[in-house]
Amino acid sequence: MRCKNCDYPLWQIRDRKCPECGTAFRPSEFDFVLNSVRFCCPDCDQAYYGTGERGHLVPRTFACVSCGRTVDMDDMVLLPTQGVREEQTKVEMNPWLERDRRGFFRAWLSTTLKALGTPNRLMEATPDGASTLQAAWYAAVCNGVYAFTGVLLPFGAIILFAAFGAGGGGGAFGPLGGLAGFYLGSVLAVLVGAFIWAAAAHLILVLTGPVAAGIGRTTQCMLYSSAAMLILAIPCLGAYFSFISGIWWAVAATIMVLAAQRVQVWRAVVAVLAPLVVVVGISVLGVAGMIWYSTSQASAAAAQAQAQAAQAQASAAAAMNNPYPFDPEAGRIHQWATALRTHVSKHDQWPTHPAELLKVDGAWAGHFVSNRIGGAAPLIGEGAEMGQSKARIGAMTVADFLTADAATQDLAVRSAMTSIPEGTIACRVGDTVFVYYGIDPADGPGELWTVIGHNEPRAGSRQATTLIWVGRADGTLDRFAPMELASRLAEQNALRAANGLPPIPDLDTITAERPAVREQP
Repeated sequence: MRCKNCDYPLWQIRDRKCPECGTAFRPSEFDFVLNSVRFCCPDCDQAYYGTGERGHLVPRTFACVSCGRTVDMDDMVLLPTQGVREEQTKVEMNPWLERDRRGFFRAWLSTTLKALGTPNRLMEATPDGASTLQAAWYAAVCNGVYAFTGVLLPFGAIILFAAFGAGGGGGAFGPLGGLAGFYLGSVLAVLVGAFIWAAAAHLILVLTGPVAAGIGRTTQCMLYSSAAMLILAIPCLGAYFSFISGIWWAVAATIMVLAAQRVQVWRAVVAVLAPLVVVVGISVLGVAGMIWYSTSQASAAAAQAQAQAAQAQASAAAAMNNPYPFDPEAGRIHQWATALRTHVSKHDQWPTHPAELLKVDGAWAGHFVSNRIGGAAPLIGEGAEMGQSKARIGAMTVADFLTADAATQDLAVRSAMTSIPEGTIACRVGDTVFVYYGIDPADGPGELWTVIGHNEPRAGSRQATTLIWVGRADGTLDRFAPMELASRLAEQNALRAANGLPPIPDLDTITAERPAVREQP
């Protein structure tokens, strides 16, 4: 028992002041090894021995069995038990907290050895009221030493050797500065991580039952257990064996939590490892997300390339036998007229929905939308911005359809087919109106229209002054100026009436959501 101010021995002193510096003291302020100290009655010298948790008397106030006086532990005269040396009375203390007496290096080394070998004894030797900042200072020294020998020293030597070997050392300042910044940042990151980890671990402990001390005690466990990262101190190679340090740290931290918070083993294990599981889980999800994103980007690029190839193939097919190869609108309508004839020759019937012509009958989904640009654009104003991102095939836009996989495209085609009601006269997809419904596929007049290039009507747009192209049942094309649309439509409807077909209504009334349907009698 020594003065906490000047380290003067306080044994056998009846006056509760240090004779060296005058600092007041009480025996209850000190911890002793059980039964290592004699508490003597100040009147009769009757000896009693401390059996309490801190080596104190239990009870601390009682009547002396020899003289009958009521005495308190702080009134007693203290002596080491006979045969016990003074240093044997002292409870084991965390060496790091005795740096002033032991010396900095010896204290650090002793603390590190205890943390590595007997982490429970280290926490038992750390008083409940010990400073968490002292533990943080220890962790900073540990990680600083490990990072210095494992990273800074060897890589710094490599940088200097390379710089001076190249004929001058001036070029080493930049890399050395970056290495120093990495060194300081890594040490700081470990400290911040330890505090965050301790907060998460203590929260788990509180949620799973009672604890013996506050969050500061749990934080000390995380900070002192950082000594287990010793393997990282191996120059250049330590990082490759970091998993060993991780396991060692987890075991040390769990043992320290058991000793410090006096909880069940499973609670300590969960408190220490649960944050690790979360971190690993987030890392795995992050890597999986990156892989998924990269794969999806690659798939999208492949789909885009496939769509472009399909466009080129469709454009080439549309150009074959096209009497007007220099008009893109003519090529677009020629493609649909040809695809319809191909479908009829294969199936002896018209498709339920024009989307059925895609992929198998030489049609390309992008041709549902007019591909004229600039002065030849069929739409003016807001309509010029419409396109593949607004025209729909079933529940999908044309733009999405072009980059979707085959299964998704098939689903969209089936959805589009279910949208065609019984008695349909005409339907629209984008800038294309299909009017083949009801025509006899085997014996219908070749002059009957099957497909019309006509802009999708919407507010703010109007027809331009370019030609309107139509495809006929025999696969040929016809063209006329927009001002002739009404008269040519009347002629077509007269031909349709002669063949028992209902008239084609005003094209502006035919929308993607509302196809033209025969009136029921």
